[in-house]
Amino acid sequence: MNRQVSGCPCGGLVAAIALASVLVFLLPAAVAKAAGSYFSDNFGDNAINFSFWAAIEEGGPTVAEVNGRLEITIPSTSRDPSAIPEQGFRAGYISVAPVSGDFDAQVDFELLTWPSNNGVRVGIIAAQNPYEAPGVQNFNAALERISQTSGESYISDISTHATLKTAPTSDLSGRLRLVRLGDAMSVLYWDSSLDDWAVLHASQGIPTADLYICLWSWSHDYAFGDKDALVAFDDFAVSSSLTAPPTLSGVEPNCGVQGQSLSVTITGANFLGATDVGFGSGVTVNSFTTDNDTQITASITIDILAAAGSRDVSVTNADGTGTLVGDFTVNAALDGQPAQPANLAPSNGAIEIGLTLTLESSAFSDPDEDDTHTASQWQIAASAGDYSSTVFDSGVDNANLTGITIPAGVLNGEMTYYWHVRHLDSQLQWSSWSEETSFTTTAMEHHGNQIALWVQGVLGAGVLLTLGVMAYTVRRRLVKQWQHN
Repeated sequence: MNRQVSGCPCGGLVAAIALASVLVFLLPAAVAKAAGSYFSDNFGDNAINFSFWAAIEEGGPTVAEVNGRLEITIPSTSRDPSAIPEQGFRAGYISVAPVSGDFDAQVDFELLTWPSNNGVRVGIIAAQNPYEAPGVQNFNAALERISQTSGESYISDISTHATLKTAPTSDLSGRLRLVRLGDAMSVLYWDSSLDDWAVLHASQGIPTADLYICLWSWSHDYAFGDKDALVAFDDFAVSSSLTAPPTLSGVEPNCGVQGQSLSVTITGANFLGATDVGFGSGVTVNSFTTDNDTQITASITIDILAAAGSRDVSVTNADGTGTLVGDFTVNAALDGQPAQPANLAPSNGAIEIGLTLTLESSAFSDPDEDDTHTASQWQIAASAGDYSSTVFDSGVDNANLTGITIPAGVLNGEMTYYWHVRHLDSQLQWSSWSEETSFTTTAMEHHGNQIALWVQGVLGAGVLLTLGVMAYTVRRRLVKQWQHN
């Protein structure tokens, strides 16, 4: 079978006892499951504690407590037991009693003799039925250090043997960890570069059955590099839980604006197995990820109607809730209304304005520096202050933002017109209308245009040019006389 390639080498102990002499199984009849589920062992007495452990040796590897630690020797001659094909050869300890409910199991490891590409695995396994026959998928979590053709790595699996997770490493020593809280299992290794636990694998919805803790090293004939290896375990402990509620030390960013969605990083301790994250009233936690034991990343949305002010941030696990009082602040949303524009051209009260004039406003300005000028609206009226009936209305114009040319045929000569403009920002907030200003169109341009069209039709373009010059001269004289009076 290939189950051992993706998980722990659980299997065939009972059958091996009957079929081969390659197995040494040390289990005193008086112990059974009487031992407590939660215990620790530093292996300092150089002797197996039968209240805690049963030893297993299959296919050549051996296990012994020596040098104040648990050492496993894998000779280059190790082979799968012939009576149990593809069982895998192994040696190590299996807990006599299973652990129940929530637990946190940790152990140090060291690779004492570890040639490259040796095909050996060493790790910690939580198994529901570690002595079942081959073919039974009977473990809930495994974390191992492995050497193989693809390189050196940590490798883990939870429950299914179908969701392997790996992390490349050069570690020759470290600490391994399995944590179960409710139906959630987390697999972690100590990352010395971060000086913190790294979550390699996490899963929910796993079985909550009692589990035996296994410390062993193993391989298969087809994966083994036929090289001697020596590994060790030390300072093992399994406790009933993480033993402490979360503690929070910081939140970044520590504020947000009404209506805003953002990602927030919470730092602290004892975050593994977190079941809830809170930011107080008016703030919804859309989702959160436990990055490691000291960091959580949360996606939050602040309601547009959330009251402005400070909020408590909380993280909850099975042991309780940790709270950071008043460390996150909800700020009121900016008004968002752009500044009122000003009419720049034509100047207020200007006369002699052509009938195809260009209106110009001041530049866009907004109190929110991230907002941009999206559109403008331009209106011209014939009566001061009355835009209920306009001569010209651009509507929402996203092309002519600070200037617009009024096309021919809209304005009449010898008329006073009134106009204003407003700006729209990228948050769809309108500015106030600009202060109304006026201009007066030229008199002669209107009549001159009518005469020119008639003359051109009757006498031709050459006479039109002469009359046009005469008309312009007369117009200038009349304007000067009117201004003088």
